[in-house]
Amino acid sequence: MRKLWIPLLGIGGSVIVMQSVVWEFARMRPDYQFLVEPWSIRGFEIVHGQIYFALGLTALISFLLVWWEGSQIIRNAIAIIVFMIAAGTFLAARFSGDPYTFTPGAPVIGGGAIILGVSIFRFLKGSVHRGRLLESFIARLISGLVIIGIVGFIINALIGGQEQTIDIWVGILAILILLGILSIATTPRELAANRMLMYSTATAALAMALSAGAVRSTLFRLQAEAGGVPAQYKDTQVTSGHLIGVFGMLLVTAAAVMLWAKRRDAIQTATRAAKQRAAAEESAREIEEAIRQAALLQEQ
Repeated sequence: MRKLWIPLLGIGGSVIVMQSVVWEFARMRPDYQFLVEPWSIRGFEIVHGQIYFALGLTALISFLLVWWEGSQIIRNAIAIIVFMIAAGTFLAARFSGDPYTFTPGAPVIGGGAIILGVSIFRFLKGSVHRGRLLESFIARLISGLVIIGIVGFIINALIGGQEQTIDIWVGILAILILLGILSIATTPRELAANRMLMYSTATAALAMALSAGAVRSTLFRLQAEAGGVPAQYKDTQVTSGHLIGVFGMLLVTAAAVMLWAKRRDAIQTATRAAKQRAAAEESAREIEEAIRQAALLQEQ
């Protein structure tokens, strides 16, 4: 039964996200139900529900692809990551609205610099000489901070403080590409698809949680469009459908983390066993060589 926990969480969480569309996403305080129309909305009545269903379906397909043992082959892992990036970008292009105008500040520049800088550092880390533990840690820390600083300086010089107007799908594509690069750059690279699944589902869960305000605004807008007097915005509340959807995506994220940890432990165990076997074989060769040398000396 314990072996089924991961697929149950991953598949079950995705199904929970998809079925959340049949529940209420937002409603007014019960006092208003006879005064305003509509006083509540379900997921299948609004675009937010369509987005939740699409995210749940994408999460289900992505989880099944990563659950496949062949996802640990690097070329397959890259193909799965490309699928996740393409699916996320398609959903953003399908459901996004008007272009978004913003001025990149410290959060955007810093976040991009950290993700891209860490990715570059991890790609280069294999060529860094490893000395004693303390020296190696200090060298890695300083090198990583220098790379992040350089990347941050370049990003700031390119877009920092300048008003940008981009389509939503372009921003989503940029974020997913950065996460994909970070997933591939980190070792062991056999688990690149697992890491991308963790990052993407956690990002989806965060985006869904932050969409509560948009769901409430949708109900408020529909009341105004119905021709009546809308209730006060502060009395609008998100409810079961929205919360169920977020909970389901968190379950998928938990399953992704568990699957990654399980496979990482297996790889580390196999690596340690291989090193121990190589050390034992080397010791055996040294012993055989010592015995042979001793025999030659006795013959002399």
